[in-house]
Amino acid sequence: MNKKSLSKRKLPKILIYDIETTPLKAWIWRCGEQTVRHNQLDYYYKEYGISTIAYKWMHEKTVNVLSSDDKISKFDEEVKKADIVIGKNSDNFDVKHINTQRLLQNLPPMPQWLDSNDDLEKQMRRFFVFPSMSLDYISQVFGLGGKVKMEFQDWIDIENMKLLEKLFITNETLTYSERKNISLTLFGKTHLEIFKLGDKALDKMIFYNKKDVRDTEKALLKVLPHIKLKYNASTLNEGQGCITCGSLDLKPTKVIVKGKTQYQQFECLNHGGYGGKATWHYKKGKHNRTYGKMG
Repeated sequence: MNKKSLSKRKLPKILIYDIETTPLKAWIWRCGEQTVRHNQLDYYYKEYGISTIAYKWMHEKTVNVLSSDDKISKFDEEVKKADIVIGKNSDNFDVKHINTQRLLQNLPPMPQWLDSNDDLEKQMRRFFVFPSMSLDYISQVFGLGGKVKMEFQDWIDIENMKLLEKLFITNETLTYSERKNISLTLFGKTHLEIFKLGDKALDKMIFYNKKDVRDTEKALLKVLPHIKLKYNASTLNEGQGCITCGSLDLKPTKVIVKGKTQYQQFECLNHGGYGGKATWHYKKGKHNRTYGKMG
C-alpha cells in the first residue's frame, strides 16, 4: 500500500482513563472488624462519589483531569469520540462507579459504551501471570516507578474541604467568625486551615490520578504485541488492516485451514504483534491473492 493510501487510513481513537472515588463515613461503636450497615452511614457520605476523572488519548502528551460537578457529562462527551476506552481493572471498578453516577444524577444512559470498553487487567490476567496485578506492582516491574503514594488522610482532607464548601454555599451570609467557628466545631481546625489542607491534598490526588493514566498507557503499549483487544480496528477501514492498531504494515505469516476455508495470518510490523487473519484465495486466472475482511 502506498503512502497516499496510508495517509487516508482511519486509525482507532483510544481513550485511556482512571477515576478516584470518595470514601464512605459511618458511625460505629468500636474499632476492629465488624459489620457496618447502611443506616450507620453519615448523611453527607452515604453514597460513593467520584472525586476526579483523568483521561488521555493514546500517543498524545496531555492528561486531562475533570473534578467539577459536571465531570460525568464532560467525560461522556469524550467517550462518544472514542473507538476504544481502556482502564485498569475498569470493568470491576471504574465502569460501575461511572454508571452509578449517571443513574443518580439522572444523566442520559450509555450502556453501549461497554461495547468499546476494554480492561487492561483482564487482558493481563488472560495472557500473563504475575505475583500481583496491582497497578503499583506492574508499574514497578515495567520500570515506571510505581504509584504515587497517597494517604487516607488526603481523602479526608479533600472531603472536609468539600463539606465546608457546601455549607458555606448554602449559607452565603455567614461572617468570617461564624465560618471559623463552624469549622472549629466540625474539624477542630479553622476554615482557612481546612481549605489549605484540602487544596494541597487535591493537587496531590490530581497528580496521582494523572500518573495512573500514564502508567496504564505505558503498560498497555508494552503488552500490546502479546494480547488481543476486544475491538477490531480493521472495521474502521472496511475490514482491512491490523485488528489492533489499524496499520497496513502487515507481514503474511502462516496459512491455516479450517474445514474448507483457508486463512492467512498476519504479523503487524507497526505494533509488533498479531495483525489478524483473513480468508484468502487466488483471483480467477491470476496468481495474486485477494483477502477477505480481517478478524
